[in-house]
Amino acid sequence: MKQTALKRKTPLGRKPKARGNRAELEIVNILKGHGYRAYRNFASGGYGGSDVIGLPGFAVEVKMVEKLNIWAALAQSEEA
Repeated sequence: MKQTALKRKTPLGRKPKARGNRAELEIVNILKGHGYRAYRNFASGGYGGSDVIGLPGFAVEVKMVEKLNIWAALAQSEEA
């Protein structure tokens, strides 16, 4: 069986990736402001796991889009 490298399900360009990074940092800073030891999950990025770690009992998926597909976002959060 041939092994291949992991690929994102959907490729990101530079601008969407930068926008997503800013949104994740904003959420992390808000959570830290409320006393949580939150930080970005650098291993997420389409490979699995939630975007933000440190909120016990929750998988945080950050979305910064004009049109949100809530069902796909919930499914992704449940997979994390």
